Amino acid sequence: MLDPSSSPIPPELQVLLDLELTIQGLNSAVAQQRLETALADISGMESLSFFEGKLAIRYEPEKVTRTQIFERIGAAGFQIAAAESAPPSPPVVAQ
Repeated sequence: MLDPSSSPIPPELQVLLDLELTIQGLNSAVAQQRLETALADISGMESLSFFEGKLAIRYEPEKVTRTQIFERIGAAGFQIAAAESAPPSPPVVAQ
């Protein structure tokens, strides 16, 4: 999804946020694929995974906002039942 060499921020200084969403109607592989396809081309999406009706996203807040992610999920026909954020990851110091 992300090419580290194309980022204007050095990889060791990138901050990533984790977001866990409970998505209504995300109860089949077809629904998961539909949502994954809808989110696939968003710049700044580092990773996404599905588990037990939830979607876990890691993203770069410098490139994409929560609002943009939520809008894309809604445009794909899904509703967010609950959202939880984790604190930002600390910058990694290159060694």
